[in-house]
Amino acid sequence: AGTTSGASAGTLGVHAILPGSTPTLVNNTIYGGAAAGASGSTIGIRNESGAVSVVRHNTINAGSSTNVAYGIASTGSGGATYSSATVQNNIIFSDSPSVAYCLHELAETNNFVSVQHNDLFACDKAYYHDGNNTDVTSANLSTQVSTGEGTGTLASFGIVLDDANLLDAAGQDYHLTQTSPASVSGGGMDLTATVSDDLEGNARSVPVSMGAYEY
Repeated sequence: AGTTSGASAGTLGVHAILPGSTPTLVNNTIYGGAAAGASGSTIGIRNESGAVSVVRHNTINAGSSTNVAYGIASTGSGGATYSSATVQNNIIFSDSPSVAYCLHELAETNNFVSVQHNDLFACDKAYYHDGNNTDVTSANLSTQVSTGEGTGTLASFGIVLDDANLLDAAGQDYHLTQTSPASVSGGGMDLTATVSDDLEGNARSVPVSMGAYEY
């Protein structure tokens, strides 16, 4: 658990790349960095090359980009080597909403294993880019996506699209506040058997908060 930040031009916060690896990312704040120009993209977490990640209770800022920003990108390289990730109880957003994807699959072979109970906001390119080239935006929320748990709408997976009203997102202070919606401060799935406390060591309790910090 901790804080990770990208730097500049074409940056990312966390890169899970080792084929066959099973990294677990729990209780982190992650910032994809800042990039400008046509080739400058930012990524909170890039999961690729056969990595099978577990991503739970993180607050992820896709970063500030003039090109494209990804909260979590599930991609693949090396021919038939594809990645997948279990993504649960995270808050995912971007400083650059107009060019941002909260969750992005490169192809159907990069399906997320699970996307249960995440808060996605400030991602105007798409909340979710399915690997079949379907984008779910505010204009088509009834569109279904495919994951390792089956096919359904974002809402059917417990995903909410509410501004978390973080304490100071611009200053990278991602604590929840009194104005954070209950869908976020108490809308997480119960993972207390495996994630018993938050980034600061505070006990997780039901109803569980999404993100790195328990409210």
